[in-house]
Amino acid sequence: MGAVILPIVGLLIMITLVTLFFSKKTIHTQETKLFKILLILNTIFIITGLVTFFVAKTYGIIEYIGILQRIYMSILTVLNCISIYYCIYKSGCDHESVTHKNAKMEYITVFQGELEMVVENRSYIVKSGEAIKFDATLHHKYINRKKL
Repeated sequence: MGAVILPIVGLLIMITLVTLFFSKKTIHTQETKLFKILLILNTIFIITGLVTFFVAKTYGIIEYIGILQRIYMSILTVLNCISIYYCIYKSGCDHESVTHKNAKMEYITVFQGELEMVVENRSYIVKSGEAIKFDATLHHKYINRKKL
């Protein structure tokens, strides 16, 4: 049963992200369309893994569980190239991020308020409904200048 805990936690996280994302006013950009597709694909992937696990366990086909785990880990390795985060930067936040060694591009979409992005000492204001992308290997930070 321990082998199924990670996919269940992943499913709960994906359900939360899908709920948060689809409950917000729709923002039509290339990045948000990609984000929607990735959320849906990840959710389908996790549900398929859980169903396969339970079917294999129920019918005693233990070999399928091993095959499933190898496929699952292979796909996760590929998906590791893409990370999805949902962040809330409180008023007055000034968060300096470490450069990402394994990621090439970072995509930020602002759902509410505005965010100042500083990438290699260049400042960009990203307002609600807008998005920005930049080289994730560059020094960058997120600033919410809204006063309390």
